[in-house]
Amino acid sequence: MSKKNNGLQGIVHSVTTKSLVVRVERKKKNALGKYVTSTTTIHVHDEQAIAKKGDFVEALPVKPISKQKTWKLSAVIENSAVKQKEQS
Repeated sequence: MSKKNNGLQGIVHSVTTKSLVVRVERKKKNALGKYVTSTTTIHVHDEQAIAKKGDFVEALPVKPISKQKTWKLSAVIENSAVKQKEQS
């Protein structure tokens, strides 16, 4: 039996020492059939301070590290510096 991946992907909004604030966006269909974007903010533990502001990251749930941090950084999917170079 394989483990189910309950990770979330989002963009880093702010960075402090060993912590990140990540905004996760979801698209839901409302009663009228239109798609509405809802945003959730999660606090993520980043031990090695790998991620920077604007990076697209993946976080996995863990047991509570502090009052708000219940997620741990899994991977940096896309760097913000790479994204800016592609747009130029």
